[in-house]
Amino acid sequence: MIAYRPDIDGLRGIAVLAVVLFHAGLPGIPGGFVGVDIFFVISGYLITSIILAEHAEGRFSYLRFYERRARRILPALYTVIAVTLAACWHMQTPAEFVDSAQQAVAAVLFAANVYFWASTDYFSTAAEFKPLLHTWSLGVEEQFYLLFPAFAMLLAQRGLLVRLGLVLLLVSLAACVYTTATAEVAAFYLLPFRAWQLLCGALLAATPRFAEAWGPSVLNGLALCAALLLLLPLALFDEDTLFPGIAAAAPTCGAALAILVGLRRPRSWLPRLLAWAPLRGLGLISYSVYLWHWPVLAALRTWHASTELPLGSAGIGVVASLVLGYVSWRYVERPFRARTRVPRVRLWRLAAATSVVLLGGGLATVHSAGFPARLSSEARALLALEPDALRDDPCLLQHAADIEAGDVCLFDTSRPGAAPRVALWGDSHAGAMRGEFADLAMLHGVQGLFLGRIGCPPLPGILKTNFPGGEACLRYTDAALSLLLSLDSVELVVIHARWALSVEGARFGDEPGRPYILDDKRYAHGEPGDNPAHVARALRRAVHALQAAGKRVLLIGSVPESGYDVPRAAFASVMLGQPRSLRQPRTTFDRRQERSRLMLRAVAEEMRVDLLDPAEFFCDELYCVATRDGTALYIDDDHISPAGAAPIIEAVATRLELAPAGHAQARGRP
Repeated sequence: MIAYRPDIDGLRGIAVLAVVLFHAGLPGIPGGFVGVDIFFVISGYLITSIILAEHAEGRFSYLRFYERRARRILPALYTVIAVTLAACWHMQTPAEFVDSAQQAVAAVLFAANVYFWASTDYFSTAAEFKPLLHTWSLGVEEQFYLLFPAFAMLLAQRGLLVRLGLVLLLVSLAACVYTTATAEVAAFYLLPFRAWQLLCGALLAATPRFAEAWGPSVLNGLALCAALLLLLPLALFDEDTLFPGIAAAAPTCGAALAILVGLRRPRSWLPRLLAWAPLRGLGLISYSVYLWHWPVLAALRTWHASTELPLGSAGIGVVASLVLGYVSWRYVERPFRARTRVPRVRLWRLAAATSVVLLGGGLATVHSAGFPARLSSEARALLALEPDALRDDPCLLQHAADIEAGDVCLFDTSRPGAAPRVALWGDSHAGAMRGEFADLAMLHGVQGLFLGRIGCPPLPGILKTNFPGGEACLRYTDAALSLLLSLDSVELVVIHARWALSVEGARFGDEPGRPYILDDKRYAHGEPGDNPAHVARALRRAVHALQAAGKRVLLIGSVPESGYDVPRAAFASVMLGQPRSLRQPRTTFDRRQERSRLMLRAVAEEMRVDLLDPAEFFCDELYCVATRDGTALYIDDDHISPAGAAPIIEAVATRLELAPAGHAQARGRP
């Protein structure tokens, strides 16, 4: 059996502390997420050391290997999942509860990494509110260990483990670097792009002897390199770092060097430092601390209805995670590791029964749509404000090819042959008011057309350079404008988008997601990132083209961005007894939208088109409100609800002056 390494427990302690402090949002370690990469290396090293030691002694058993994994992983994990789901029952909306139940099912099946990769989309709940998000790393590890023992045993018998393992490591690393640049979410979550980190530890376990002859000077030099590679990413990396990719090589190599130097512990300062009792103690409970910290922080964020925790609450979350981690280690982890207290047969029976209960409860929650009957009538009144309708709206998921094939979204589907006379063109913000706009058009007896794609502002020739779907947006916008210009029947085009995001580039408040870095791709004006100029020019081009085709244009400005998830905050007020003011100072709105509002006014005056400013319906001289008469005006932090759209649509109604039917065709284009 391999000897106990106190320095490795100390390394675990550093890794889990970095992760917990980073996730709590405490200052000083913006790169704390690399703690997970350190865990991968440690895991690969320890598991492979055990496999090879038992193989050398002729007593390796697959059954005993997976029994050890079950004793190590399942009791604490299943306890955390059960407690988390119980808390979600009392704290979450039905849609959130369904998502949490799906997370639980995925975690039990050790497929959480695949689930989070597949479920990440434009309207997905912010990661900070997903209580079992952290189980993705367990999915990566257990998928690796489903395959690795047989691979290691087979190659160890033939003396090929190091050579073929190194080949696989390099292939996985290359795939990780490439995929991080092209599909960052997949590279972050999926095993093929993380396997190289586990293999790094595994190969270290397979080749330990070459360090035996190194003297103190070499070991101390390597120890310094290890310390720098571990500590610098903690200080220099942040959420904008392209990760994992080649950046992940720093903490991975740092962890590997620290483990390597620790093989000769008496000769170097680093392993002695890592064996320091507080670090070693934290490392002993690191697994339970890791399991508890994220649900605790997610619950606090739900309580505050914000992704950003106040400093005091963040501190409470860290302390609670450490306390729960110790209790879980002492009373859950340790008892189940003792075969005398929990024999093998009993272990498997308990694991099977608990798995069935958790899977059954998760699936029942999904089937029941989150048990909405558990909520008060006041809380249920807020359910219509969840953004499922936008997320699932096929009209917001169209491509340029759909438009070119004539597959467009008409307002009145009972009259598919009627020529559209009004059009609403924009992005998902236009989509948020599409239903009310359609009702207005049909009230006036005219057919309407909607053109809009999620994340694609109606700016012809403009490319979002830092988005994988930027080219698709560019093609869609061109196709939408071409269609509008070709339809003689369309007399009025209403253009609405989230202008503030396009102009400023940066997102607002707690909102997750990338900034917009725009480039005037087709017309080659200016430099990428000069968003205000690019937006103004592209909007002028669009309006000019529409006017030249004989169409009237109405511009609708940006709605105020709340900076937080309004329905979640309103729901928390009801469910958790958290009275709060759902409004922001008018000065905050003015600072955020000053440039975009000035730009829209300038374009409207120059092009002589109508401009409708939604601020007049949401703001007075002091505040911009997010609720009115007990109803939320948003479905998230920036997309308006039907109640929010109502006054805007009423104002549009006063401008819906259309010629008698057939007049547009007779008039033709000027």
